[in-house]
Amino acid sequence: VGLSSYPSEPQLVEADAQSFYWISGSNVGTSVNHVLLPEVYSDFSNLFFIKYNRDGIAQKSNYIRGVSYAKNAFSFNGGLAIGFQSYGDVEVNGNPILLGEADETEILVTYDVDCNLQKYKKIWDLTYSQYVNSEFAMDPADGSFYVYDIAYEPMELVDHGTLGKDFPGQYFYLIKYNRDLELEWVYEAGFDMDASGAFPNYQKINVHPGQGGAVLVTGSYGTESSPLIHGRSLPAYADTYGNFAVMLNSAGAPQWVQDGPMNGFGNRAGIFEACSLPGGDFVLAGVCTTGYFKLGNAEIVFPGGENYENLFVYRIRANGDFVWGRAIRNMRPNQDKKKKSAQSEVYRARIDQDAINWRNKVLYLTGYFNSMSGLSIAGRTLDTQYDEGIFVAAIDMDDGTEQWGYGVTSDNLNLYG
Repeated sequence: VGLSSYPSEPQLVEADAQSFYWISGSNVGTSVNHVLLPEVYSDFSNLFFIKYNRDGIAQKSNYIRGVSYAKNAFSFNGGLAIGFQSYGDVEVNGNPILLGEADETEILVTYDVDCNLQKYKKIWDLTYSQYVNSEFAMDPADGSFYVYDIAYEPMELVDHGTLGKDFPGQYFYLIKYNRDLELEWVYEAGFDMDASGAFPNYQKINVHPGQGGAVLVTGSYGTESSPLIHGRSLPAYADTYGNFAVMLNSAGAPQWVQDGPMNGFGNRAGIFEACSLPGGDFVLAGVCTTGYFKLGNAEIVFPGGENYENLFVYRIRANGDFVWGRAIRNMRPNQDKKKKSAQSEVYRARIDQDAINWRNKVLYLTGYFNSMSGLSIAGRTLDTQYDEGIFVAAIDMDDGTEQWGYGVTSDNLNLYG
């Protein structure tokens, strides 16, 4: 795709074994040159996508006028779904979606296998100076969608009413839509203000679809904060952040909740991936920057790991019971305070770790390691010829054994996935 400026964070999404989607965008003033995008021109911002076959030949395309960046994109049964933020009026296949007096909103759009519009959904009816920054997730089993984030004030949700009206401070929300973008349920959780300090807060929220419509929500919370979840006031800590996990069933009702201290502070610490397994188990992967992680019966300790990044993996049953755990002591200095790269506008997609479930048998875990760490996987110390390294580890999901590990090192490298 010929562009007169940088593309807006391109994404690739696998449709099936025979095809994939390439998703990107252009800002006002950027010319676009592609035979399948004749109506995408520089008078507007445009979010566009092209479906390619396995040989890289462009097949179909479509675009959304008035926005240039997709927050998240997914494929189900060969079609495409896109979730994005809008800071102005948007047009989807000739259908206007107007902001009104709001400064922004969020929108979900779905397309069929030929890139034809199926449905679109404006999520919020916000007022002036209200802002959202939701994440989107899709359940790969049925194509349903989750929209979630942390909020600081009541907000009007289309087809539902006001979120946050029962919470005096910060809260997190989880909204579920079915494949047809019909609202199914909403879950919210705030704080026990009687057991919390003056400014209770959540640090981050992650959502992990499970079996049969269940969903696992993980996150962390600040000092002197007592989340009120599933009828429980979780412990408020004076000298550390806390971790929590809550399991919701297919109707959005909580089934159990777990908590644990972090033994320190770290905005990047906690669960970043949870892989759903048949029968309801999860294998969870996380990063620890305090040398200690605890959540329910899971406890991971890294002696001397304070102020370093260390990865861990563990398995739980559907009821939250701990099965096994594995610590990956990679010992890279904590990146919480790392300065923003001068290239960050070009390389914003750079990540720090990733985990992929292969056929419910092997977890492929990747991340950085420091040349001084002496990282060992499956009994073999990885090469540390240069200052920084990236490793891949294959971990058996049944019992947590390390099958093999491989590393690359360089004086300067980046990980994308």
